[in-house]
Amino acid sequence: MNKSLIAIALSGGLLLLAGCQGGMAVKHDAAKSGMMTAGLTSEASQALAQAKMDIKEAASKEALWIPAQKALKKAQAAAKQHNSAAVIKYAKKASELAKLGIGQLSYPLTH
Repeated sequence: MNKSLIAIALSGGLLLLAGCQGGMAVKHDAAKSGMMTAGLTSEASQALAQAKMDIKEAASKEALWIPAQKALKKAQAAAKQHNSAAVIKYAKKASELAKLGIGQLSYPLTH
């Protein structure tokens, strides 16, 4: 009986530690994202944030096109270089392609 209680307590403790570790990763990603947009114009930061949301929405609907993903990666690379013009260019392209992918869902299926 005592051994089973100890096993339950240990497994609960491990779950608690695993949950805490996941929360730290989220904070790290948020800090990393904030560092990436530092040094960009507000328009570039907003375009990048919008592109990320559009890509996420398209992916959640299984409508994400590969060129949209590539455009977002280019925008993120430009953000690391603090190139606001390139961020805007690629982020807008990523958003446009993500929205087109979502729009394609309403097209009729062919036989």
